[in-house]
Formats: sequence, structure tokens, C-alpha cells
Amino acid sequence: SRFDLPRLGIVASRRVGPSVTRNLIKRRVREIFRENQALFPGDADIVIVLQPKAVAVSFEDLRRQFLEAARRGGFGTSGTERLNRGVGAGWTTPATSISVFLALS
Repeated sequence: SRFDLPRLGIVASRRVGPSVTRNLIKRRVREIFRENQALFPGDADIVIVLQPKAVAVSFEDLRRQFLEAARRGGFGTSGTERLNRGVGAGWTTPATSISVFLALS
């Protein structure tokens, strides 16, 4: 049972840094997602791909980039814009440390 909640997947390759660093960034992204889960429909599967430059980004900057990427993907805006994205949409913000991909069930 999915409980009608969006799901999050985080990809952090070894290029991002050692395991301690990768896990720290993934914990931060999970917390940001948890705080903003209401922006996404319950059937959404969100995949975040961390870039190596994510290591140098503060928590607040990471939050800002996440929310900007969500906004560019049509979340937190009108439902019409969101529907126009379709299944398998992917987006990123310029000069960002994350890339976001979405699949709707």
C-alpha cells in the first residue's frame, strides 16, 4: 500500500564525495522533501540526482534549489501547469547542485 504519499529516491554517486558526505547531503534532501511533501501529488515518484557541487552548498541553498526545481516542475503552482508536464518530466535549476526527475503512476 502506497498510502497516497509521494516517494523520494536520491542518487549520489561516488563523485559526490566519500560516503559520510553523500549520506549527509541525502539526509538534508530527505528533510527538505519531508517538509515540502505537500507540494507533490500522492502518486509522484521523485528522483533527485546529486551533483558533485552539492558538497559545497549550505542547507538553506539546497532548500532553495529544491523548491526552485519543484516550482519549475509545476509543483506549488497551478494544477494546469503541473498537468502539462506529463509523465517522466525532468527539470533542473541553472547552476544547481541537484537534478530532479518525476514519474506519476
